[in-house]
Amino acid sequence: YKLLRSPNVRLVVTFHGSDVYEHSNSSLYRFLLRRVDFAIAVSRRLGERLMERGFPKCRLHVLSAGILSCFTGRKPEPNKVFDLVFVGAFVPIKGFDLFLKLLVRLPPLRIMIIGKGATKTVLALDQLAFHKIETRLSATPEELADIFQSSRFLVNMSRNESFGLVMTEAMAVGTPVLATATDGALEQIRDQENGVLIVGSSDSEKLSAAYEVVSNALKLDQKDYNRMKSAAIQSADSFRLKQVVPKILTIYQDAVHLGQ
Repeated sequence: YKLLRSPNVRLVVTFHGSDVYEHSNSSLYRFLLRRVDFAIAVSRRLGERLMERGFPKCRLHVLSAGILSCFTGRKPEPNKVFDLVFVGAFVPIKGFDLFLKLLVRLPPLRIMIIGKGATKTVLALDQLAFHKIETRLSATPEELADIFQSSRFLVNMSRNESFGLVMTEAMAVGTPVLATATDGALEQIRDQENGVLIVGSSDSEKLSAAYEVVSNALKLDQKDYNRMKSAAIQSADSFRLKQVVPKILTIYQDAVHLGQ
């Protein structure tokens, strides 16, 4: 549209991650990137990747999508129905296969899994039968908030995650996150404070680290868990919609003024 019809139109593009990770080394991608007036990256490290591909820092903003109000201002929930919760598509990039391998190593736990994909039948394997596993294909934001609040920890085993809004949503209701050290996790998690990072370069290293992290997290006494829980709630505050929306409006207003 900009090239063929209206060269003065201003383009504001929000980058959520997958295109940058998978396609940004192509010449076509770099050509199109140069035509963007303002870029919004959902995490600082994703923004750095855009700058590595030639996008100017002065026109780059870092801003997450923001979390709904149903995840904030909730009263503490002392009763934890689940030890661990996993939310995401059953695909390799989300690390669902790693999560299943982790479950095989862990002692019997109460687990909630929300998502869908071709590997769901794996959950029926006898080697996972000693866990008490509940599954859901999907959940409304309000239902998700309830489930997070009823879970001791959210586990995120993603191989790539530009931000990971489910981590923010979980922390907002006081559920600490145990996550692989992706761009999104590094943006949100202060290791051992509001959650724990799972560090490893290969799948086997991540799996070994995840076993240690989850095992230690489940042994936390109530005082240390409450400290981590409070830090999680506090760290999610800046990602509320009422904080994000005014910043988005400012970016678009700047784009309008640029075109005048």
